[in-house]
Amino acid sequence: MVENAGSTTLAVLGRMLFEIIDTHNALFIASHPPGFERPVNRNAQRAYRKLVNRLNGGDGPAAQRHWRRHLEAVEKFMVGQSDTALVEVLS
Repeated sequence: MVENAGSTTLAVLGRMLFEIIDTHNALFIASHPPGFERPVNRNAQRAYRKLVNRLNGGDGPAAQRHWRRHLEAVEKFMVGQSDTALVEVLS
């Protein structure tokens, strides 16, 4: 959606943010034992399905509430449990 918004500046900022998020995710997963990510990935997949179902059903407010709760849970899980500093992610 960000890429299709028609704003070059927004697209560049979006790509930068996604790169930071991807790097943090890789560092987070690497700091845990093998297989750690499997149940987490299942939970994420369920959240994506639920989001798509609510969007397809035309319930934008419910989709927004669901996604906000999902992102808050992700933040607590990944940022609250992470020993990775922002400097490491950006380097």
